[in-house]
Amino acid sequence: MKKATSTTTPTGLSARWVPVRTDDGRTRMEMRWSAPSILRRHSAA
Repeated sequence: MKKATSTTTPTGLSARWVPVRTDDGRTRMEMRWSAPSILRRHSAA
């Protein structure tokens, strides 16, 4: 299994591949997107 790699786009979004275990015991790679903390508005509520 390869390591989780991360890339950053010019817009500041970062995408990384993470292994996800499914119910039948298989492992598949999914791409997760995350925005920089500056753009996150969750905590500003």
